Amino acid sequence: MLTQPGRNAWVYKCNRDPGRYSAYGDWNEVFKSSTPREWGGSECTTNHVSRKILNKRIQKGDLVFAYQTNDRCIVGTCRVHAVKGPDDERILWLAPIEQFAEPVPIHELKKSMKRLKSVRAFNGTMPVGTLYEVNNEEQRILEDVCGLPHPSDTDEPALKAGDYLSAHGAGFGDPKNNRRVERAAIAAVKKWYLQKGWSVQSKEADRCGYDLECAFGDKRECAEVKGVSSSLPSFLITRGELDASERNPCFVIFVVTQALEKHPRIQRMTGRELKARYDFSPLQFMATLKRPSTSK
Repeated sequence: MLTQPGRNAWVYKCNRDPGRYSAYGDWNEVFKSSTPREWGGSECTTNHVSRKILNKRIQKGDLVFAYQTNDRCIVGTCRVHAVKGPDDERILWLAPIEQFAEPVPIHELKKSMKRLKSVRAFNGTMPVGTLYEVNNEEQRILEDVCGLPHPSDTDEPALKAGDYLSAHGAGFGDPKNNRRVERAAIAAVKKWYLQKGWSVQSKEADRCGYDLECAFGDKRECAEVKGVSSSLPSFLITRGELDASERNPCFVIFVVTQALEKHPRIQRMTGRELKARYDFSPLQFMATLKRPSTSK
């Protein structure tokens, strides 16, 4: 996770409209510079739970998911740079980590992503406030939704923000469009590796359970690529690809959503993560003639 040992994570909600909310502001103001800046505190926080967090719990190094309330989106992540002042006079300083190229529409995603409904900051089970506690499981869910890396990714090339859902998955369109999506997705993953200094060799014609063989020094990855034209990361996967995900320790799978857009979304998973995050349903069966009965 992106939190450091002994540190916490929070959802920080801000609205651009100063007339309706005590905590208001445009997160673009935080992300327009890479330097830490003052961003809120006790003076603009009336909710007692949020004030208690400011007084006693939030601390330097904590992770903040920046939520723009009027857009209903997470727009980036920050690190708490400092908490200054005595109780009830706190001033919060944030250092930007990353502003997402495309905001992540949390409430839209709740319609199709069941796990997201368990995040208390967005399911109505916590008092309305400014700061919302995020436990480890909730943080993992939000990192998945935003396309942020997990501990198993720390030795790999870093991913950009992404992975949000909407309507249709991969493999269900017309064949011509499916080929366009697949080519665009593979091109995006190749570029992703090459920009980070990896060498890339196509294995598409070999039908070996993955599309790209990638190397960086003594590291090797066998990357299967799934392209999706929409923003729903559902896709078809063959028996051979599933077998490769289980037996090949170098196997990784990339799900590229909005593959035909200017900024496609890229999610990377190991074989173990694939099995943990997805359910698999059979869509076809092989029908063979029964053998004639020999019984009389």
